[in-house]
Amino acid sequence: MKTANWPYALLSLALAVVAWYFVSGREKVELWMECSVQYASMPEGIVVRSGLLGKLDVRVRAPRGLVRRLEEQKLTYGVDLSRLKEGRNVIAIEAENLPLARSFEVVELSPTRLELVADKISFKDVPVKPVARNGLDAALKLVDMTVTPRTVRVTGPQAALKDLMQIETQPVPLPFTGPGQAEAAVALHLPEELRADPGTVTVSVVVTAKMKIVSFQLGVDVENRSRYAARVRPAKVEVAIEAPVSVYKESGLKDKLSASIFLGAEAKPGVYNLVPDIALFSGAKLVKITPETVEVTIKEQKPGG
Repeated sequence: MKTANWPYALLSLALAVVAWYFVSGREKVELWMECSVQYASMPEGIVVRSGLLGKLDVRVRAPRGLVRRLEEQKLTYGVDLSRLKEGRNVIAIEAENLPLARSFEVVELSPTRLELVADKISFKDVPVKPVARNGLDAALKLVDMTVTPRTVRVTGPQAALKDLMQIETQPVPLPFTGPGQAEAAVALHLPEELRADPGTVTVSVVVTAKMKIVSFQLGVDVENRSRYAARVRPAKVEVAIEAPVSVYKESGLKDKLSASIFLGAEAKPGVYNLVPDIALFSGAKLVKITPETVEVTIKEQKPGG
């Protein structure tokens, strides 16, 4: 008797599976999805300064079987900007505009509206200011930076241009190990919403050695080729020397300096105020001698003196 009933038991099991499939397939579930936003029909001469979103969050309710297929789709919401005007614009996000079949119920949208701030596109000719990157050697000095062209035409929202008085360049590298001149094509440092024509400028840079003035005391030597005796007062002078900072790192600089008076064979007895001749080391320039002249006394030598 039990063996004879097995077909009915199998049929009952099959009916139960089918019933479970239909019940579970129609069970409604909810799912959060991302929906990309696509903008179209932007009016000519208008730009959006803020409020543009790249995606929406959508909570959808549908039968479980349909939701599985929805997870594999990419939703896009289209926004028409043809009525956009200068100032604040509010655009509602409407569920019926989502590309979904009627089987899907939109439970929630985030956000529910877009608040776009738009402005007129304008232009302005703006001076360019070159900016140097830090890192120049301590013994060098930046003496000149020029930019070509001196002004560029900047285009963007009218409000952003109103207070724009100058545009800076991106930091210009200073690859100098000594005095010299160089040129580089450099991009401009612009806010994202602005555009410049041209977008790059040529910056010329001139670098010189940093100079320093140092004083030395030198004894005044007399090279006397006359047949008379000579005496100099004062015996020492102070000289102020200007030279590159890097030179002063060298040792024995004072030994390379000298102060001297030359008396030729034609020199005659008397008292003379003469300017000492100062021999300098390479790269140095004489700034001042103190005193400016020395007193040289030439007189005949006494017999046996």
